[in-house]
Amino acid sequence: MFVGFHKLFNRSGQTHLNVLKLLYSLVLNISEMSRDIIGGKSNSTSMTLMDFAIKICFIVMAIGQFLFAFYVLVFYGKSSINGHFEKWGKVMPTGLIDGDLLGNLMLGIHLLFAFVITVGGPLQLMPIVRNNFRAFHRISGRLYIVTAFIASITGLYMIITRHTLGEIPLKLANALNAILIMWFAYLAIKTARERNFKAHQKWAIRLFIVVSGVWFIRIWYGFCRFIFEGKIPGSAPNLEGITNILIGFGSYLLPLLLIELFFLSKNRSSRSLSFTISISILLLAIVIAIGTYSFGHIWLKRLYI
Repeated sequence: MFVGFHKLFNRSGQTHLNVLKLLYSLVLNISEMSRDIIGGKSNSTSMTLMDFAIKICFIVMAIGQFLFAFYVLVFYGKSSINGHFEKWGKVMPTGLIDGDLLGNLMLGIHLLFAFVITVGGPLQLMPIVRNNFRAFHRISGRLYIVTAFIASITGLYMIITRHTLGEIPLKLANALNAILIMWFAYLAIKTARERNFKAHQKWAIRLFIVVSGVWFIRIWYGFCRFIFEGKIPGSAPNLEGITNILIGFGSYLLPLLLIELFFLSKNRSSRSLSFTISISILLLAIVIAIGTYSFGHIWLKRLYI
């Protein structure tokens, strides 16, 4: 079943092995870089495993999201400027549809705002930005929340009005994701206005996780493609397989569960709980790194369509 793991140790799997070695070395080096990038002040002796796990996961996510944003900007921006809108249909199940003016407009807005929130999300959570550029943080934060809200509305419109792969199960997964985005966006604004910044930060993190749902889907598929060498068990061409459904819901619910457990561990003194959550977050970081590497190849290839 795990063909990918078997191939890691022979010649044909040498690239996979090199990637894993590179990821290991990056984890060791990024631990030293993370304090400056994220804005932490602690040294390596005082940094807890939880701090390390969160910072590593955030950095890997930020790199993956910036790469995805670059792809969205270049692919869709270039094809739009050159008038080659037919290329959109080559990379998504339902692209532009003749005669569907409102639907096409919603799609365009959705893609534009997807770029904005993909870039803006990591910036909002960086303490170095939040603490040193507070005016920028407030303005960009409002922009981030508004665009996330509108992107969710356009997404819901397309879910309801357009045929998509996966049909009912994935429609429900995407609809739940959109509803959570709007709910968390509202609570992030509410707590900020109440000047309850501790609660605001938690809702902002939750919002970041669910906004990243579409990106997480690609990461999980990229990870599975890497491990199973393109033949993902339980996946169907129409995306109605059990693996497709699990990825549809789990893409954002699993990271959201981890972040909730992280919040819980901050109020508990259980070392075993903190250790378990830390290891889980580090494993998620590895999944994200491998998924970004795997799907990144697809994004780069599409730029040359």
